[in-house]
Amino acid sequence: MNDAMPSFSISPAVRRAWSVPLTGLLLGALILAAAIVHRGGPGGPGAAPGAPVPPHPAIEAAYGVRIDRLVVTADGGMVDLRYTVVDPDRAQAMMNRLETLPVIVGRGGVELRLGEAMHHKGELIAGRSAFILYANAGSAVRSGDRVWVRVGAQRLGPIVVW
Repeated sequence: MNDAMPSFSISPAVRRAWSVPLTGLLLGALILAAAIVHRGGPGGPGAAPGAPVPPHPAIEAAYGVRIDRLVVTADGGMVDLRYTVVDPDRAQAMMNRLETLPVIVGRGGVELRLGEAMHHKGELIAGRSAFILYANAGSAVRSGDRVWVRVGAQRLGPIVVW
């Protein structure tokens, strides 16, 4: 038996015919990758998920909460709003009124609202973290998006979603 490898060669005409499309494809992939890195990802410059939420003293003073982060969870079906309780009495008052429950405003003005709150049911204690879960129908909010949170008449954002 002959263990020699069979010879295989590509004709110069075939090499030339494929070299231009392959070079163009590779160049396009490199340009796309550079653009994504330059923009900072899907949310734009500095929009890496996990970026700190800007402070909003008026929300803290009026509603007793500090918004910490927004996270898309449950395979995209829920948005988890995490907050720190600053004033338990004001935070409880916010949670008890439909008009003051936080509203997430996403791309194109899509609003995620709560009918019946799916939120931390235990006692709200100053300095502790709590949560509110929002249904995210049709993946209206995605990781990397920049959104706003409206609490009563106050508006906080943009917030980069985790």
